[in-house]
Formats: sequence, C-alpha cells, structure tokens
Amino acid sequence: MLDEIISVADKTAKEEMTITKGFAFIIVVASFILGLILGIACTSGSRNSCDDDDDFDAEEYLKNLDLDAE
Repeated sequence: MLDEIISVADKTAKEEMTITKGFAFIIVVASFILGLILGIACTSGSRNSCDDDDDFDAEEYLKNLDLDAE
C-alpha cells in the first residue's frame, strides 16, 4: 500500500503543471492580505504591554538585589 502511494506521488510530481499569470497574481495578493491580517491580529495585543510611563530605576534595583549581604 505504501509503495502504491509513493508511486502515485512520484507520477504526480513528474507531471508538468501550468497556471495562468492571473491565477498566480490572485494567489500572491491573497497571501499578502492574509499575512497582513494575521500579523496585525498577532501583534495587536502586545502594544498594550509596553507602557512608557514605567521608569526603570537601576539604583533601586541594585539596592533590592542586596549583593553585598552574604
């Protein structure tokens, strides 16, 4: 059964396939739009996590680490 599947896949791979330029253009545009939508959807939640109001105080951070105490 596996040999039959491999032989059919091999025959299909060796066949010459042609697509029109219009169909290729439609695929390219649809892929771009889908990527743009998914990119916006995946990054929309991360904008809220970065607040410019939070200031990092390095001196306070070092004091809290308490590296001198052993």
